[in-house]
Amino acid sequence: MSPDQKRLNESNLIDKLAETKFKLKLYTMSNLIDIYIAGGVNYMHPITLLFLFNLGVMAYVIINLLKKNSIDVKWIETIKHVGGIAVAAGTFGTLVGLFVAFDVLEATKEIIPFQVIMGGLKVALINILYGLIVFFISMLVYVTMKLKIRAI
Repeated sequence: MSPDQKRLNESNLIDKLAETKFKLKLYTMSNLIDIYIAGGVNYMHPITLLFLFNLGVMAYVIINLLKKNSIDVKWIETIKHVGGIAVAAGTFGTLVGLFVAFDVLEATKEIIPFQVIMGGLKVALINILYGLIVFFISMLVYVTMKLKIRAI
């Protein structure tokens, strides 16, 4: 194979990869806002509010620790419990999404491609993933604060 043919093949390969990447980008969610909206704002907003509330409690606990003020243990326990509520809210949103999706699939008279069904399942799992992220952050801070208080 001559060097010119090799370059031409590499060029074609690069063009095909760029075209494939462009097509994939059309079908995938490109940023976090799109994912948030796809998860359904009715279920994502409560989880976000729980996360913001938890951030406020975390800030309160950290500021009091830095000032060496006494902290009631209930504030640290609140971090854990609000994280748990976020997981529950995410699970509820996922179950409602799956219920609605299966209801629509049941009512459809035509055959739906497998990729469409899997895309719908992927979207349905966004809520629980978001709730788990909030829970993970909450538990990380909770365990850190518990260890910090024990050390004091």
